[in-house]
Amino acid sequence: MGMDAKAVQFLLAARVRGVSFDRTATIGRQQLVVTPSWLRRRLRRSGFDVDRRDAERLLSESGGFAESLLRLLGAREVVSVDASDYEGASRTVDLNQPLPADLEEAFTAVVDLGSLEHVFDFPAAVRNCMRMVAVGGHFLSVTPANNWAGHGFYQFNPELFHRVLAPRNGFRVERMLITERSSARWYEVRDPADAGVRGVFRTFRPVDLCVAARRVGRGGGGTRPSRVTTCRSGATEPERTVCIPSSGTRPTPWPGRSRACTTSRRPPCCRSTGVRSGGSTSPVRAAVGPAAPVQLDNRFLPWA
Repeated sequence: MGMDAKAVQFLLAARVRGVSFDRTATIGRQQLVVTPSWLRRRLRRSGFDVDRRDAERLLSESGGFAESLLRLLGAREVVSVDASDYEGASRTVDLNQPLPADLEEAFTAVVDLGSLEHVFDFPAAVRNCMRMVAVGGHFLSVTPANNWAGHGFYQFNPELFHRVLAPRNGFRVERMLITERSSARWYEVRDPADAGVRGVFRTFRPVDLCVAARRVGRGGGGTRPSRVTTCRSGATEPERTVCIPSSGTRPTPWPGRSRACTTSRRPPCCRSTGVRSGGSTSPVRAAVGPAAPVQLDNRFLPWA
């Protein structure tokens, strides 16, 4: 398991937003998979006074794993939790099974950077991760969404985390972002229950789903699936699909079931799926306007 460029950016941004890494648990021991020059630039943009030698040291210490970087972010204690000790995890715990009592509410930050999709009993695993977070702490996740078939057991829908990390379960989502692996753009995903419409994403490239949720209480309700089929007025509300062209320029929405692409320029994605071009709605306004479920968000990542 590895902490790549997208994961490092997300954790740096989380620190800027006030996430405490004082007592951190990582799901799986995370190896840093970035270059020294890239890491130095990102750290300096986040306010850390580091040179190339400092970056090289962060990448070489701890056998190339991420503990040194997490300590730089403020961690006094770092615990890695894995099903086996083959990568030297500090705790061997099967997340399919009940959580050991000493790990409950033990951490200010629980960080999953691509492990939960490999746990067969995902409901049990995510429940255990939530129980590990102390009240006031955060659950941080960078997990596969689109175009990761064959990587693990699962690829995840944003609505899953909006329903699981909900106040009735003791959590509140503070930020949910999606980003293509090879793109510098980040998009905020609003809760369909608030937007009154689903945001559906179709891309050519792999997409990461990034979630920051604060534990606000101990909860008590179970999780249950929900479907958003009506808008606030009570009328049936269709899904709204945002297609991100392979050029990585602007997202193009496909509003309604007419499957009409609302842009005068027919993007590559429409050619591959047989979607008709046409319509007059502004693609930027429809995709990132205040009523849309998806919004461009570079505020969370101020250097993006």
